[in-house]
Amino acid sequence: MEGFVMADLLDFFRRAVQPLRNRIAMMVSRAVVSAVNDTTKMQLMKMELFADEIKDKVERFQNYGFTSVPFVGAEGVVVFPSGNREHGLIVAVDDRRYRLKSLQPGEVALYSDEGDFIKLKRGKTIEVNTATFRINASQKVEINTNDYEINAQQITAVAPLGTTYTTPSFGISGGLSSGFGGGGGINAFFFGGIVAVQDIESQNVGTGLQEIKNTFNAHNHPGDSGGQTGVPNQNL
Repeated sequence: MEGFVMADLLDFFRRAVQPLRNRIAMMVSRAVVSAVNDTTKMQLMKMELFADEIKDKVERFQNYGFTSVPFVGAEGVVVFPSGNREHGLIVAVDDRRYRLKSLQPGEVALYSDEGDFIKLKRGKTIEVNTATFRINASQKVEINTNDYEINAQQITAVAPLGTTYTTPSFGISGGLSSGFGGGGGINAFFFGGIVAVQDIESQNVGTGLQEIKNTFNAHNHPGDSGGQTGVPNQNL
């Protein structure tokens, strides 16, 4: 009789807690993304859970300041508060097809399926990889560093209001063109001396250095005894 009563009690408790066990088992589920709606305030997804269970308009919670639109076929984790399968929340989405791999312990990265990435690497190094890098700053871009290096095939700067370099020296290994592509007029001012280790030439003979050179080399003066003096003994 006692064994019968104990069996009945165990069966009673088993049947009593079974709904709770079912709810707990139904609280978390893996799912596959089948559609994404990114036009709403909270991103909505259509998720495939089991073969015959599809949930539409499921809210996806993302960390503040970060957002993304996963591809169809990405995998996610959906939680159902109190085991209520009618109201799910997506708490994580990942895509094993495009995940950036082989990072070192402690490293962090943002990435896309196209191979673009921003890596926060060990050694306090940030590496950016992309085809086009664009910065839109309406006020100012400021870079503070001890050493600034650019390696590029070509550099183009458009500064309608001017360009200022404050530096003790400015070295150029190649040629320097001023007023390139522009019209006439004065294109360069030098507020100090100019030292040239080779000739200085001007292609504008009418107003340039060459006219000054020719005039000096051929000039003369009225002589003390009448007539004209000869040209200078030393030419420019």
